[in-house]
Amino acid sequence: MEDTGHPSFSKTIVFFRQFFNLLISQWFLFIKVVGKESILIFAASKQIVEINMSETSSKASIKLDGEQVEIEIKDQTILQTLIDEGYDPPFSCTSGVCTTCMAKLTKGKVDMEVNYGLDEDEVAEGYILTCQSHPTTEEVELSYDV
Repeated sequence: MEDTGHPSFSKTIVFFRQFFNLLISQWFLFIKVVGKESILIFAASKQIVEINMSETSSKASIKLDGEQVEIEIKDQTILQTLIDEGYDPPFSCTSGVCTTCMAKLTKGKVDMEVNYGLDEDEVAEGYILTCQSHPTTEEVELSYDV
């Protein structure tokens, strides 16, 4: 940004930089451009959730693009394990917001670190965000093909 030479302009820029750095450290910000002159800014608090990461692993049976995939998950999310194993699961933000990675859990249990994208009814029906989900049982089954 160009400095206009006016002292208050420089102070304003410094203030906004500090403000946005603080905001970004405490919140997830999502910006959507609406037309030529407007933007919408969405903010969601970064909540710290303790996930019990055990020494054991979980076996996961996952339906992905019509194929049944069997993987072992240890100390990371379902989505990250799939990616590391060379699969191509759907995802976008990896922050628990966009729901692109949504799948239906049909067996077992998971803990989601954060959940900004699913409502209570969807969670009650068994939907999870795989980018935030850590298995808490020895076996889980889920399907992206729902």
